[in-house]
Amino acid sequence: VGLALAPSILCLSLSALAVFGAWLEPPCRFSMPVPTRYTGIWSFLTFQTNVISAGYFGICVVSALVPDTLLDPCVVTGFPLAFALDLLLTPLYYGLDHFNAENVKVRRKWIQGVEIDGTRMVYPYVEVAAHLQHAPGAVVALVAA
Repeated sequence: VGLALAPSILCLSLSALAVFGAWLEPPCRFSMPVPTRYTGIWSFLTFQTNVISAGYFGICVVSALVPDTLLDPCVVTGFPLAFALDLLLTPLYYGLDHFNAENVKVRRKWIQGVEIDGTRMVYPYVEVAAHLQHAPGAVVALVAA
C-alpha cells in the first residue's frame, strides 16, 4: 500500500535531520521575539512541514515493517499533504528567502555574534541550519513519489 522500507527509512532520516536543523539556529525568543511570542518555533511553516514529514514517514516505516495494519489508511491519506508540503518547501525557501539581502545580513549577524543581556551569543551554523531545514524537502517528496 505505502512506500517500501528503504525509501521510507531514507525519507524519515532526511525529515528528522531537517527537524534537527532548527536547533542549530538562535532560539526564536532572541531572533524573532514578537511573531513567535506565543507559539515559538511552531510559528514557522518550515518547522511544521518537517515535523509532519517526519511523522508521516515514521508511520510509513512502521507500515512497511508491519503490513496490513491500521496505519495503511494513514499512509494513503497522509501522502498528499506530506508530498505537497515537502515539494514546495525547498523552492519556496530558496526562491523567496535564502538569497534575500536582508536575510543574508541577519544570518551573518548571528554567525559573527550578537550581544543579548550582556552575553555574546554566536551561532556559527546558521547557514548549515538553513540548508538542513529546507534542502531535503523536495528530495524527500520526489523519493516518496
